[in-house]
Amino acid sequence: MASHDPINRSLAVVDKALRTAFPDDFDKRCMYAAFGLRQLLQAAGLTPQIVGGQFMCLVVSPDGKQATFQGFGTPNSQAPEPSHYWIEVGQALVDLGPHYLPRRSSHPAASMPFVRWSLHTSLPPFLRYQEAVRYDQNVMLAADPVITKRMKDFLDYCLQESQATTVEMTLPGWQLKDMTSLQYAAQRGDAWARAGMFFLKNRPVVSLPF
Repeated sequence: MASHDPINRSLAVVDKALRTAFPDDFDKRCMYAAFGLRQLLQAAGLTPQIVGGQFMCLVVSPDGKQATFQGFGTPNSQAPEPSHYWIEVGQALVDLGPHYLPRRSSHPAASMPFVRWSLHTSLPPFLRYQEAVRYDQNVMLAADPVITKRMKDFLDYCLQESQATTVEMTLPGWQLKDMTSLQYAAQRGDAWARAGMFFLKNRPVVSLPF
């Protein structure tokens, strides 16, 4: 159950908090997501670390006929500034970002999973993360007063929501944890997972910036 799984629970709380606090652009608020996840996971006794860098992922149309790579990054930059933030905790890379990509996709896109990939195995070639900076576990946000207050309000909401909710919380999507989870989703007909399996099998030549 989600209440026995602090990572699953934290993802669900932060997803709800993002949609509540930033209804128009919650998909662009990866820094808030990272800080929210860190706070909740620390409260659960874990040691999460915020990582910043670039991110790119396969995005596929619902009928599987169109596929592109989309994400957050600065192509061909020698020293890229972080354009995306995620969490590493318990030997897993945890990120809400991929699930939100269809919202602003350049073409109609099938739903995508939340990422909770085991770092014991390499990421699949259709999911790319390029680390630029790894932050201290207690790093605080250095920004103007407006952003600082907005972050504080968001973190307070996450904590209140987590403490107030005692029932199982359900994520609006599945979690990509490893190849087994990808294969299972593909077998169940998930369009994105099926595209991922096709990519792995056929290994198309794709030129990516990282």
